[in-house]
Amino acid sequence: MSDNTEETIKQLRAEYNQHNSNYYMLDKPTISDLDFDLNLKELEKLEDETNTFSDPNSPTQRSVGE
Repeated sequence: MSDNTEETIKQLRAEYNQHNSNYYMLDKPTISDLDFDLNLKELEKLEDETNTFSDPNSPTQRSVGE
């Protein structure tokens, strides 16, 4: 995988955390539920394609509702 993949994974993780905070903590979602889910699926796909950038703290490793 390329450095671009690593950057995309990092960006998707950061965006997920920000959107999650906006939704749950601030009660002010900034994207639709569909877009949120699509971004998470994109992150899962990229992480599945490579173990090089795996992270036990990734949003894909958490249980739903955590």
